[in-house]
Amino acid sequence: MSFVQGVGRDGGEGMSFYVDLRRDSRVSLLAGPFATLAEAEAIKDRAYETACAVDPFARFDSYGTCRVDLDRPGVLNRRLGL
Repeated sequence: MSFVQGVGRDGGEGMSFYVDLRRDSRVSLLAGPFATLAEAEAIKDRAYETACAVDPFARFDSYGTCRVDLDRPGVLNRRLGL
């Protein structure tokens, strides 16, 4: 799986956008998949707050959006009502 930051606004064939959390060398897909970058960006703050409620140390992690060739639910989708 390859992570592409800030490339294009549409996912394209087989590509989806996610809100991601990065801790050391690990990456977690918190919310998604979304068809567009704008959809992922719109929920990024809620995903951050939810992650911090689940794990207080999440405040020290990096957050952003990514585009990947994957189609599975984000780990916080249920808590976010997605």
